[in-house]
Amino acid sequence: MQVISVIAGLAIVALIIYLGNLINSTETIQDRLRYQQPQILPAEARPDGTIVNYTYVPVYSHIYAMGGEPFLLEATLSIRNPDPLHAMEISAIDLYDTSGKQVRSYLDSPVSLAPMATADYLLERTDSKGGSGANFVVQWSSPRNGARALMESVMIGSQDDLYISFSSRGIRLPYPMTEQ
Repeated sequence: MQVISVIAGLAIVALIIYLGNLINSTETIQDRLRYQQPQILPAEARPDGTIVNYTYVPVYSHIYAMGGEPFLLEATLSIRNPDPLHAMEISAIDLYDTSGKQVRSYLDSPVSLAPMATADYLLERTDSKGGSGANFVVQWSSPRNGARALMESVMIGSQDDLYISFSSRGIRLPYPMTEQ
């Protein structure tokens, strides 16, 4: 009888240790979804005749509220490839400030966005370089004639008891960013 009690006690202790380790190692949904730079592949050489597109996406590092006080925002640039068959090449993602000056480039070299894939780029709340009138310009191309891309920025912020979120949709520019 004493042996059974000792074995049962050890089993309970082992079960408690096992469950404690399981609880401590369980990843929260916030941990799994924490922002990470996109892991997308380098782009391959573009075939001749591929049309290069430029999409302008408004983004806000802050807006003004309560009599002109800055309300800081965190923004996510979402680039989506809605083509189910062809990858999209992203050649440049540039951030411009309110005065139109380029303040950051997000890519060192072109990347390939797989069919139906999305890449997100974060503009942190503490990064106010762009200002209230900032924008992204994304240079991209696709082997498909007439290809489309969906690009949006989503801004969120909180201050005291105020919460705000809104989005801006990008527009495809009808002209190149440089003279050709």
